Amino acid sequence: TYLLVETAILLAILPLMALITERGAISLDSGVLTYAPLSGITISIALLALMYGLRLGEGSTVIPLARLGLALATVLSLLLLHEQITWSKALGLALTVAAVFLLSR
Repeated sequence: TYLLVETAILLAILPLMALITERGAISLDSGVLTYAPLSGITISIALLALMYGLRLGEGSTVIPLARLGLALATVLSLLLLHEQITWSKALGLALTVAAVFLLSR
């Protein structure tokens, strides 16, 4: 149920966000055509790992740990893409890690 609801929400929101950020012109260039299938494969593996984790543990522990990937993505974007770290990003990362720690106890 969780995965169905999350997927339905993403399918509703992502096209709208793409139209807003791209100002109505969505292009399928080589970057999109290269990374979209890789992204799909990666997400499929992550969802299978999440399902397996939910079989082994409680959802209140597994889901927050799975969401720690968002913090990891932020750290990787800072390191690999040389994005600037702001106080709000640093605070968000700290709160994310703290929330996962508290929820998993």
